[in-house]
Amino acid sequence: MDMIDVQWIVPILAGSLNVMYGVLLYMCGPSSEIRRRGLFYLYDCLISFVLFCIFLIIFLNLQKIINIIASSLGLKTVNASSALMVLREAARYFLQCFNNVKNMLVILYVVCATLNAVPYTVPVAMYLSQATQYMQWMAHWALINLYMYHVLAEIASYAIAIAGLGMGLIVPRQTRTIGSLLTSLAIVLPAQVELVYLWELTNQIHLMLPHNITINNVVTIAKDIALGGYNIGEALQKQNIIMDLTSAIGGAMIYAISKIIDETGHYIKL
Repeated sequence: MDMIDVQWIVPILAGSLNVMYGVLLYMCGPSSEIRRRGLFYLYDCLISFVLFCIFLIIFLNLQKIINIIASSLGLKTVNASSALMVLREAARYFLQCFNNVKNMLVILYVVCATLNAVPYTVPVAMYLSQATQYMQWMAHWALINLYMYHVLAEIASYAIAIAGLGMGLIVPRQTRTIGSLLTSLAIVLPAQVELVYLWELTNQIHLMLPHNITINNVVTIAKDIALGGYNIGEALQKQNIIMDLTSAIGGAMIYAISKIIDETGHYIKL
C-alpha cells in the first residue's frame, strides 16, 4: 500500500474519536450543560474537518506551487505528480550527499594517517591536516545539516498524517497548542525541504565532492586537497548557509502559523 494511503488512517481515526466523543456528550450527557458542550464539540469537529480539507487541497497541489516559487527564484523545477514523490527523492538525495561528504573526509584522514606512518612523509601529512582545516570544518558542519535534512524529508513525507493528528488535537482545548504546532509543521516542512532540495539540484554541490577516487579525477582531487580544499570548502559553506538560513525561516514560520491557529481557535471558540 502506498504511503499516502496509509497516512489516511491517522486523520480518519483522530476525526472519528473526536466525533464519537462529541456524540457521546450530546446524547448521553447527564445535564443540559454537558449536552450543549457536546454540541459545541461537534461544531469544533466540523471546523477542524474544513481546515483539514483546506490543507489537503494545498498539499495535493503543493508540487505546482513549489515549481512556481522555484521558477521565480531561478531554481530548477522537477516534473512529478505529487510532492510526496519529490520528498522521497529528497530524503535519498540528502542521505547520499551525507555519505559523499563522509567518504571525502575518510579519504583525507586515510591519506594523512598513511603519510604519518612513514617518517619521511610526516611533514606532508602535517601540511595536509593543517591546510585543509577550513574544508574539514565546513565538511563536519555539512554532515550535520545534510543528515538533519534527510530526517526532515522523511518527516515531511508524513505530512498528511501529521496534519490529521494536529487537526484532531486542536479540537480539545487541552491539546490545542500541540495540535496547532503539528498542523503548522505539516504545512511548512514539506515546502521548506523541497525548496532546499531544488536549490541543491540547481547548484550541484554534491558533484564537487571527491567522494569517489577514479583515474580521471585523482589529479584534480590531489590538486584541490594540496591547495587546502578551498573550492570544496567554499561550496560546502554556501550549502551550509542556505540550509541554516532556510531552517531558521522555516522554524519561525512554523511558530507563527501555530500561534495564528491557536489564537484563532480561542477567538472563534474552537
